[in-house]
This record gives sequence, structure tokens and C-alpha cells, in this order.
Amino acid sequence: VACAGTQTSDIDGEGSGDQVGALSQTTDVITLTVGGNDIDFKDFATACTVSLCDFSTQAYQNSHDKILNELPSKLADTYQAIDNATSSNTKIYVIGYPYVLPEEMPTGANSACFPFNGGVTDPDPTQNNGAAAYAIQAQLNNAIQQAVSDYNSPKFQYVDPNGSNSPFIGHDWCKQDRYFTQIALNQTSYSYHPNALGHSAYNTVVRPQIGYW
Repeated sequence: VACAGTQTSDIDGEGSGDQVGALSQTTDVITLTVGGNDIDFKDFATACTVSLCDFSTQAYQNSHDKILNELPSKLADTYQAIDNATSSNTKIYVIGYPYVLPEEMPTGANSACFPFNGGVTDPDPTQNNGAAAYAIQAQLNNAIQQAVSDYNSPKFQYVDPNGSNSPFIGHDWCKQDRYFTQIALNQTSYSYHPNALGHSAYNTVVRPQIGYW
């Protein structure tokens, strides 16, 4: 029942969707990645690639504020709804987001992000798309991981897609061999989502955690 554009409210039935309705006491395994749409990540990433998203921009501040002030309670409600709809034996793997935008914005003309600037090693904290992009992605994943920890249930496990051996490394949105879709003007909800290679990379990350194969 995965769906592009889904927010936490669509999972727990508070919004227009009801993905929890697909669950039951016989559900064995759930994989879940949610939170990016709640913080308007697509709009933030679009600003990073076609405009500006540095620390001084409204795009950065909007996503940052939502991560701090809104996302934790929304995730808690979603986890509770999933917990209530399933048995004590259900395993829920909450997967973080791979880094769609790189730690350092490439400056070469072959980069899809050219000529946008900066990165975490840039000493100038202003007008720095790269550092801001990395910060939002890290903040988002940290909030999700913390929400899983705070929920404190053996049914829930956080899965980090950005470890040292992550298959996503070297395939961010700025690369020519990216694992993410480009900006889709006719269906913007698909923008920056994993493409076929990205889904395969997710599979590589998640399958060992589940341990069924």
C-alpha cells in the first residue's frame, strides 16, 4: 500500500488515506518510510536544485521548524496506530531516508546540481546549499530514529540506509547515475523518490535486517 506523497496522517487514518486499514493481527512484517512529506522535503529539495535552500532561506527554515516542532508527535501517533493494528509478534522496520542530495554540492558542469554551491566543509555558513541540504536530511533521519527510540517497543526497529557500506553512496541526485528520480513536472509527487536502482538499493539495505532470506 506504499504511495507517493503519503504523509503520516494518511497512514494512521487521520488524513485522506487509511493505510493502517491494510494491516491485521496476522501481519508479520512491515517496512515503513515516512516523514519526508510532512516536512515538505520535496519543496526543499526543489529549492536546492533550481533556486536556493541555504540556511537563510524560507525553504530551509520551513522544513527545519517542522522537523523540530511537528514531526515527532506525528511519528508517535503513526507508530501507535500501526502498533494497535498489529499483533505483538509483528516486526516493523522503520527505514530512514538515503541522502538524496550530497554532503558537498558538485561544481562540475556534469553535475545535475551545477552551479549550486557549498557543503559541510565550506567555512561560509551563509548561501550554502550543500550544508543546508545535508543538515535537513540528517535532522530528518535523526528525528525518525529518535521517535523509534522514544516509542520504545520491541516491535519497532530503525534501519539506517546511510551506513558506511550503503549502496546509495555515490548515487545522489546530483550524479549522472543517480538512484533518484529527477524533477517530474507532470507528477511532482514522484520527484526525488528512488528510481528502480534506488528501490534495489533499499532492498539491499533492508533484507539483511529482516533476516528472512
